[in-house]
Amino acid sequence: MVIGPDFVFLAVPRTASQALTYHFLPKYGGESLGTDDYHRMDVPPEHAHKFTFAVVRNPYDRLLSLWYLIQKFTREDLGKDGISKDWTPAQFVDWCATQSRMNWRPQAKLLSVSRVDRVLRFERLEEGLRSLPFVGDEFEMPAVQNSTARRNIIEDLTREFVEAVNRHSVKAFIRFGYTML
Repeated sequence: MVIGPDFVFLAVPRTASQALTYHFLPKYGGESLGTDDYHRMDVPPEHAHKFTFAVVRNPYDRLLSLWYLIQKFTREDLGKDGISKDWTPAQFVDWCATQSRMNWRPQAKLLSVSRVDRVLRFERLEEGLRSLPFVGDEFEMPAVQNSTARRNIIEDLTREFVEAVNRHSVKAFIRFGYTML
């Protein structure tokens, strides 16, 4: 979570939240609550009156991005959380659905905790950022890396993966207007 003088940014994992936190929001007075509270979704009561926004991402891209991220960890690190490097993306998504930790939760569930005044879509991030009430004429788009877009993800978009994401993120598809495959 990032708190600004007149806004609160809810940092949904794998939606460009770090790029916004470190390269965009400080320009408007935003400060991160820190590592332990970064993905916190319940707005502190003293900031509840501020404009609140978040970024969401196509559930297929978001969960593949998360799966690609865990592939970078060692087997020992993953074993602590019960994740296996041998899993397919679909097996990983099914595992995510059983977890209570923040990173693995569906976006719609994460954003159901607090009032959210505006939800921006990752795929139209520049347009969304320009629409924020505290962004002035001197808009500068943050550099956002999209590791999923740089990969040939077709081999990971198996029917099994698509069905697992559909089960995991059904409410996100409905709430945020994404199309199920």
